[in-house]
Amino acid sequence: MPGLSQCGLKKLNLPGMEGKYAGYREEHVHVKIPSKGKYLMTPKILIIVGKGTAVEVYGIPVIRRLVFLAKKLEAKEIFCLFLPDCIDYCKIVSDLVPPDHFASAIDFLDNGRKILDSWFEENEDVIVLQANIAIDRLSFSKLLWHISNNITLLVDSLEKRKNQALAVKVPGNIPDRASVLEAMIKKMISTGSLPADIADRVDIIAASPGLPYPVSEDPTSVVEAEKRLMDSLGLQTAETDGFMARNFDRHISRFFSKRLVKTGLHPNWFTIMGMSIGLLGAWFISQPGYSQRLLGSLLFVFCIMVDGVDGEIARLTLKDSTFGHYFDIVTDNIVHAAIFVALPVSFYRETGNNIYLKSLWILLIGGAFAAFSAYYCIFRVEHRYNKKILTVFDKLASRDFAYLIALLALINKLQWFLWGATFGSYLFGIILWILYLRSSSLTRGYNKV
Repeated sequence: MPGLSQCGLKKLNLPGMEGKYAGYREEHVHVKIPSKGKYLMTPKILIIVGKGTAVEVYGIPVIRRLVFLAKKLEAKEIFCLFLPDCIDYCKIVSDLVPPDHFASAIDFLDNGRKILDSWFEENEDVIVLQANIAIDRLSFSKLLWHISNNITLLVDSLEKRKNQALAVKVPGNIPDRASVLEAMIKKMISTGSLPADIADRVDIIAASPGLPYPVSEDPTSVVEAEKRLMDSLGLQTAETDGFMARNFDRHISRFFSKRLVKTGLHPNWFTIMGMSIGLLGAWFISQPGYSQRLLGSLLFVFCIMVDGVDGEIARLTLKDSTFGHYFDIVTDNIVHAAIFVALPVSFYRETGNNIYLKSLWILLIGGAFAAFSAYYCIFRVEHRYNKKILTVFDKLASRDFAYLIALLALINKLQWFLWGATFGSYLFGIILWILYLRSSSLTRGYNKV
C-alpha cells in the first residue's frame, strides 16, 4: 500500500492501547435510514490528521471521537492521512483503523492517485473530514445520508461558510471523480480549504448550530467545543421528547450533565441513581397522608428532570450502547410501575376502602394490555416504521405525566390521576390497535430480511 512504509507505520509497535483508551469499546449502534435514502451502505471516510487532533474533548482525543463516531454510524471503511509531525497520532486510533488504512500526507502529495485507487473503488462516494473537528452524531449522519449529485459541505448553520472544508462529501458519480477528489484533498492538506473552482459550485447542508467546530491546542478552544457539543444534545432527542422534557427537563438535565460528565462514572450508574430517586418517590407516595404523597410526587418529578443525564453523558463520552438504551427503558418502566402501584396502596392504607385494592388489579391488567399492545403493534418487528403510530406512541408515552401527578398531589386530588390511569391504560392500548389495524397491509406485513 503506497505511503505505509514511507511513514513508518508498517512495523510500528503501538504500546499502551490496552490502558488509557481500552474502555472505549467499539459499539455498533444502528441508525434509522431516512425514508428518502437510497444508500444501502455508508460512504467511505477519509480523515486528514493534523495539529490539534490529539487534544481531548470530554476526556477523548478529537481524532478518536471522530473515528469512533464514524464506526458507530457504521461507516463502510475509514482511512487516515497524517500531516508531517502527526504520525504518532495513529496510536490513538490504531485499534479502530486497520494498519493499511494509514498513509502520510507527504506521500499523498506525490502519489495521490495511486493511493486513492488502492483505497476507493470507481464511482464510490467519499467523505473527507478534518480530524480536529468536534461534531455530533446528528450532524454526522446528515452528511452520511445526504443525497446529491454535487460535492456537499457540512457547515455550521450559524456561521454558514466559515467552517468550510471541515466536512466534505464527494459523490462517486460526478465527472472525473478521482481527479476532483485528488485535487481537493491536496488543497485541504496544504491550506485547509477547497479549490476555488470547487468552492463555487458546492451544495451546503446545515449541521447542528455551532458544529462542526475546529478544535485547536488552545485550552479555550476545548472549552468552546465542549460547550457546543453540550448545546447540541437537545436536538438529538427533540423528535421524541414531550413538551415538558423538551422545554424544561432537558435544561435541568444538562445543568447536571455539565458538572458530572468529567467524574469518570459510567452512564449506567446515573441510570441507577435516577431509578433510586424514582423508587424513593414511589415509597413516599405509597404512604398515607398529604405531605408524604406530595414529597413523593416531587421526588418523581426530580427523577424525570434528571432522567436525561445518563443518555447525555453517554453521548458526550461516546459510551452509548444498545445495552444502555434498553437498561434505561427497563429502569424507567420499573419506576412507572412502582408509582402506579403506590397510588392505590396509599389510598387503601389511608381509607381502608377495598375499592382501591380492586383498582390496583384493574390497573395492573390494563398496564399489561397496554404493554402487549405496544409490543405487538410497534416493537414486534424490529425495523418496522410507521411514522403516525410512532408519533402517537411517543406523545402518549411521554413522561410529562409526572408534572400532572405533582399538581394533583399539591391540590390533594391524586385519586383523580389514579382513576384516569386505571382506565386510561385500556384506552392507550385500544388507540394503538386502531392505528395498527388502519395502517397499510404492506407496513403491517413487513419482516426483516
